[in-house]
Amino acid sequence: MNELKTKIVNLTGKPVTFLNKDDSILAIIKPEEYIAITHIKFNAAGNVDGLIPIEDIRYTNPIGIPDSRKNTIYLVSKECSMGVMDRDDVFFPNCPKYDENEMKDDEIKIPVQINGKT
Repeated sequence: MNELKTKIVNLTGKPVTFLNKDDSILAIIKPEEYIAITHIKFNAAGNVDGLIPIEDIRYTNPIGIPDSRKNTIYLVSKECSMGVMDRDDVFFPNCPKYDENEMKDDEIKIPVQINGKT
């Protein structure tokens, strides 16, 4: 097996597994001892028909992502990546794979509240 020339630094706090096309494990990148974090700011941006509030979501500059280094990429949460969109060395893992056979319900009910009434 060839050794990776690019160092992958996992700042998500959880192991990240890379899979081959046949779903066999290509690599597991263990998390670092520290994680990257960001703060999320919600600002009122209006409403729909005076009933449903709309919020603008802004991600602040994340804390814990080191400066760029040659041949190094950083894995972070999607929210952290939104705060450093100008960097080409920061990525977030794709959605996790799951077994559809283990899904219990085909549908779920989500209560919606408008003007305090469900």
